[in-house]
Amino acid sequence: MAIKQVTFSDDIGTNWNNLKRKLSPDITEEAVQYFLGPNSSFESAIKEHRLFVCDYEALTHAKAAADAPGAQKANISWGPSPYLFAPMISRLQLAAVQLNQSRTPGGTNNYPSMLAADSAKPGNANKWLMAKMFVQAADLNLNQAVNHLGETHLTEEAFAIAMHRQLAVEHPLYILLSFHFAALIVINKLGRAYLA
Repeated sequence: MAIKQVTFSDDIGTNWNNLKRKLSPDITEEAVQYFLGPNSSFESAIKEHRLFVCDYEALTHAKAAADAPGAQKANISWGPSPYLFAPMISRLQLAAVQLNQSRTPGGTNNYPSMLAADSAKPGNANKWLMAKMFVQAADLNLNQAVNHLGETHLTEEAFAIAMHRQLAVEHPLYILLSFHFAALIVINKLGRAYLA
């Protein structure tokens, strides 16, 4: 759900100029040349609609509770940015993962990043695996807290309440929706307590 095409526009996808400011200095055209293709650049890949990104910046504003278990206790979440490239004849491939991003506009970004090209180097296989695990965890967190809870369950709650207040029990919509909304308010209460 988080994947967006990189463009030169503010209206569609992720604007390259904004993304470039957050990009780690380790993620260069040379570092991801295999994915871009020979004699290709970031700009040409964008023009050919072959550059995609998943940006989990929203997670950099989330802070774990003071009583959270483990190492995340009272810490701000990392918001990784995996950079995906689509070669002309193949599927999307993960080329680089930046584990976090600068939180100040125009600030330098010294957060660690991992390149797919470096994963075969001695000692890097587990680092690349961990980087991909960070991305999966970020995607799951964003999906559960925002897409699933916020944009689905909490939005439906208004309709569930309106259904009970405004529709007769015999109304066809009430009959249809009553099964769908059976435990929605209880689930939402639990979701607000544990996910929000």
